[in-house]
Amino acid sequence: MLIIPVEHKVDWARPPYITLTIIFLNCLIFFAYQSLDNDKLISLDKSYVDKGLYTLELNHYVRYLGRSGSDQYEQIKQLKEAGKKQWLVQQMVHDVGFDHYLDRYVFPRQEAFDDVAVQWEFDRESFERNRDSLSYIQFGIIPAEVTFEGLLGSIFMHGSFDHLLGNMVFLFIFGFSLEAALGKIAYFMMYMTTGVLANLLYVVLESESYVFGVGASGAISGLMGMYLGLYGFRKINFFYSLGFYFNYVKASAALVFPIWVLKELYGAFLSDDHVNYWAHTGGLLSGYILVLVTKGNAVKVDQEYLEKKSEQVDPCEQKWRSLENAVHSLRLDEARRICKVMLDEFPSRNETYYQYLNLLKADMGTSEAKEFVLRVFKLPTYYQNSAIMLDVYKELKSTDAGKALLLNQKLLMFMTKKFSEAGEGDVAEELVLKLMAAENKPPEIALLLFDMGNRFGEDGNQDRKVRYFRKVIEVFPDTKEAELCRAVLG
Repeated sequence: MLIIPVEHKVDWARPPYITLTIIFLNCLIFFAYQSLDNDKLISLDKSYVDKGLYTLELNHYVRYLGRSGSDQYEQIKQLKEAGKKQWLVQQMVHDVGFDHYLDRYVFPRQEAFDDVAVQWEFDRESFERNRDSLSYIQFGIIPAEVTFEGLLGSIFMHGSFDHLLGNMVFLFIFGFSLEAALGKIAYFMMYMTTGVLANLLYVVLESESYVFGVGASGAISGLMGMYLGLYGFRKINFFYSLGFYFNYVKASAALVFPIWVLKELYGAFLSDDHVNYWAHTGGLLSGYILVLVTKGNAVKVDQEYLEKKSEQVDPCEQKWRSLENAVHSLRLDEARRICKVMLDEFPSRNETYYQYLNLLKADMGTSEAKEFVLRVFKLPTYYQNSAIMLDVYKELKSTDAGKALLLNQKLLMFMTKKFSEAGEGDVAEELVLKLMAAENKPPEIALLLFDMGNRFGEDGNQDRKVRYFRKVIEVFPDTKEAELCRAVLG
């Protein structure tokens, strides 16, 4: 489930410099500093094995997991029995809690005169120093070993590019509005404060954990809480999605807040993934409370900005709401008319195509439906449009009226060409087989087959390229395309 506000547009006359600077810093740290971890990790894994630490410590690691009641205990035992060395090494190298187990329960029992034990401890200390220099361990937040660097540094660290990208998108969505409403200094101070408080809640609730946490999501959750706290009970526009369904709604910000909190609590208690839901919860709560306590007192809020922005209605959104009202009131003819207008005025809004397709499902044999299908297949063939084309084609195949439309050779050729251009080779081949099954084959099919063969060749599928070229020569031997195919095939 996704719920995000769409109340504001960026005012580039007042650029959000602080938000852009924070995004730049996060990206700079990830690409210029954290990227160095890759080589360190390869070296660490190799040295861990080469110095014999893996052999010496494997059995101790299994006992450590059993003693701590870890959920990974049975899994690690199975991996050990299966000899999955590489995966085990990665787990053992990153488990900071294992360091303390060795120091407390294993090394004190070693005989002082045992040369193997002495060398083991020495190599272990050297390994830990190198391991702890990894960015996400040195600056990550580890509840059982809280450091100042971790409390602050983890706010600017990320575990992967996808993690970074997702966080920066949401940082911008919430950040530019808050920066304009709260002022640059107050906004930055509150961003950092909620990031630290988010980490502290994670520390308090997972005080014995050695699992390191990194990411700006705690601070960004703080921005989300600040945003809702800023608007209070005022109704604002939200975009939401539930699975494949998405829509817009105008709702009170204060009513959305508990939904966000419950979503994070659900993740904390019931989800089995590596998301730091406690940090998210801490950010939401601290951001919301911080704004409620400071707005109008310590922090001056630009009410004119809030009121002005919330009064603006995007023309596209206005028509979309009219469309929704017509659909919900079962005024379907009116809803279709609105869809046609929106496709003319806002052709890049993909939701309109899906809504219009839903409205036409019962009447796929009409001229209106044919006009819609042609409009869809005239769209540029980038990813989102290709998905719309596929859905329209599936709908045509599923109804008798739609199948009748697919008997139109010109339409079939047009669709085949578009799917071929979009890289949907299997669908294009399915359509071209329908064309080839007709008694009267238009000569334009020769060019279509030739182009499809070339595309398969560009994708590295030489067998299909040859098959298509031979089909051109066989069925359309006297065409220019057949000459070109003969030349290519030699």
